[in-house]
Amino acid sequence: MDLLHLFDTKTVYTLGASRTVWIYKSELPIRNQDKDSLWATAVLLGASAFYRMDAHTALEAWPLTTSSSDGDDDADLAWLAMSEGKKSVWKLADVQGRRDSVFHATAEETNTWPAVDWELLPGEFQAAGLGASAVYRPAAAMVANLMRERCDRDSLLRFLSFLGCITPEFKRLLRAKDARALAILAMWYAKICEYEQWWIQRRARLEGQATCIYLETYYSHDAALMRLIEYPKII
Repeated sequence: MDLLHLFDTKTVYTLGASRTVWIYKSELPIRNQDKDSLWATAVLLGASAFYRMDAHTALEAWPLTTSSSDGDDDADLAWLAMSEGKKSVWKLADVQGRRDSVFHATAEETNTWPAVDWELLPGEFQAAGLGASAVYRPAAAMVANLMRERCDRDSLLRFLSFLGCITPEFKRLLRAKDARALAILAMWYAKICEYEQWWIQRRARLEGQATCIYLETYYSHDAALMRLIEYPKII
């Protein structure tokens, strides 16, 4: 059951952030037997926040429109804020460091992942200017690596690790609807669409399509950028 249908996404993030602050300020240590429950809750909230959106078509989705009546893009990017909150919970739950965690084996799988080639920026990425700024490079390089793989049950965690490359500076570019930041996000959306999961498909498809429409509408003169979104457009 999607409990988050009772709230809008921004409210959910506010509740999640408040809970995280409470945990940090609590004088009582978190018991080991509670840490897995804490992490599981964070994962479920994150998935629900990613799924929860008001749009039913691409034309109703961000970045073409905003779900907030005052035009605040933060409401549409609140799922990213929830993802940032999960990083804090991951550290608190110490999943990777606790061998008694039910998630420990899954966490250990990250050690077997192929190394990320942070210098990998294919020609079309370079032509679009993604190597020109350190703000773009981590996210762009991660997407370039993921383009060589297929997103499925076994590789999903690796694809979600892209979110760790979204720095505060990159998020500010997304909020400002920077064309290159949007193109990087659209490519990631297109790749995770390969894995048919209820909580992934809706946002990835609708916002991915909306992003391509937005870029074609305002940046059709940028041939390099148009080549970059050829793959997301067909998803």
